[in-house]
Amino acid sequence: MDRKECLQGIRKGLSSLSELLDELINEHPEGGGSEQASAPVQNKDYSEWPSMKPSEPKVTLEDVRAVLAKKASSGFRTQVRAILNLHGAEKLSEINEELYPLIKKQGEGIELFDEILRALEALKADRHEDQLPGLLDHHYAKSLSDLCPDYYGSFLRDLKELSHAE
Repeated sequence: MDRKECLQGIRKGLSSLSELLDELINEHPEGGGSEQASAPVQNKDYSEWPSMKPSEPKVTLEDVRAVLAKKASSGFRTQVRAILNLHGAEKLSEINEELYPLIKKQGEGIELFDEILRALEALKADRHEDQLPGLLDHHYAKSLSDLCPDYYGSFLRDLKELSHAE
């Protein structure tokens, strides 16, 4: 969408909003709120409004493969396999393309992911693994494969605190 189309879409949206505000004002001309329920405002079609959310480029198999290959050649081959295994796959080609953005992000954060795996081993060695479901839930995840890469840092911090807590 070019700049002109975007501006026209915004103008159209503002015009619709203006009409809606006029209807609301006309329902209560005195400006006072009525205790009684007012008639519902007409349903407007907002499907043509431009999305204000910036579109993210689609992540392709090649994008994910490039990130994972770079990490594997940097010494994280085992961790790349662990990421694939978390999603039930042996090879990248077995992964559903809906997961590409997540796996790409996991690959980009593989250094933290590696630390998380080591911290999990320490947690198990300290016999605190019963606290893992609560910790995952605290970070809005049901399993390690569910964990958003944006939360890797705070998850790792909490894991380490659990390991050192007695």
